[in-house]
Amino acid sequence: MEFRLLRYFLAVAREGTVSKAAETLFLTQPTLSRQLSDLEYELGTQLFIRGKKHIELTEAGMILRQRAEEILELQEKTVAEIKNRDKNLSGVVSIGAAESKAAEILPPLILNFQKKYPAVRFEIQSGVASFVKDKVDRGLLDLGLLITPGDIDRYRFLRLGINERSGILMNARSPLAKKQTVTVSVLISG
Repeated sequence: MEFRLLRYFLAVAREGTVSKAAETLFLTQPTLSRQLSDLEYELGTQLFIRGKKHIELTEAGMILRQRAEEILELQEKTVAEIKNRDKNLSGVVSIGAAESKAAEILPPLILNFQKKYPAVRFEIQSGVASFVKDKVDRGLLDLGLLITPGDIDRYRFLRLGINERSGILMNARSPLAKKQTVTVSVLISG
């Protein structure tokens, strides 16, 4: 499967019609249709449900869309790293951060880093720990900022020494609302 075909596929998924996608790609509609048919043949599955005026993705198409976006993002990152390896420090640092107090340390650190290395850009993605770890595992994030404990033994990590406090929102009529404190065991037992 070629990167070019993935770009074509994503253009059609984004535009919703082959004709609009063909315009944005500067291709003829028959050429793009043939490329999409070849891609479906290569994968052995239908990627689109073709309507009279609109195209929808099949389940396989939705899977390919997600993976194609990831593949092309990783390809662009790789090309940029290789092209810039002999120049001053530059590129993109991708950071995944769980919603936590620890994420508050990022803005001043990034600002100080960019003063020294202005050609470095940062991308921050916010999500739960499983989202961050999955993206790190697939090479789509350079580092992740998580709340422990968790399954982190397979990663190189540093502890930041930041204590987190959590809370629970509940209906005021809930029996738990009458308690001063609630432990995890009380939550589990209901």
